[in-house]
Amino acid sequence: IIGRSSFKDIRRTPSTKIHLCLTSTMLVAMLLFLTGAKRSTIGNDTACKVVAIALHYLWLSVFMWTIVESYNLYLLFIRIFGARSSKFILKLAILVVVIPGVLVAITASLSYDSYGDAHYCVLRHNSADNNIPMLYLTFYLPIGAVI
Repeated sequence: IIGRSSFKDIRRTPSTKIHLCLTSTMLVAMLLFLTGAKRSTIGNDTACKVVAIALHYLWLSVFMWTIVESYNLYLLFIRIFGARSSKFILKLAILVVVIPGVLVAITASLSYDSYGDAHYCVLRHNSADNNIPMLYLTFYLPIGAVI
C-alpha cells in the first residue's frame, strides 16, 4: 500500500487505484477479524453484532473489488482500445459500496440473530431457522459467484 501510494505517476493509473482499494479493504477486514472476532475480547452482545456486521460487509467488499480487478484485467488484455468510460473507477466503486451494503442490510433485517454466537463475532448459521440460512444466501452465494 505504501509503495504504490508513494509515487504520484503510479498512483494515477486505474489499476493502481483498484489495487489500493482492494488491499486497504482487505487490510481493514483482516485487522478487524484478528482483533474483534473472538468473543472474549468483546463482552457486549451489541458490540459483537456490530463487529460481525462490519466483517460481513468488509469481506463482501473485498470480493467485489476482486470482481472490479478482474473486469479491469479483461479491459486491459481483451478489449484494448478505448474501453473505459470517463468515471470508470467511480462507477465501479459505487457498486462495490452498494451491493455488499444491500446484502448486509437484508441479512441484518431478516436474520439479526445470525450475527455472533457465544464464542465468535461472525456471521453464522442460525440453527433455529428452518429456511435456507442467511449465511449461504448472503455470504457463500455471492463469493461463489465471484469465483
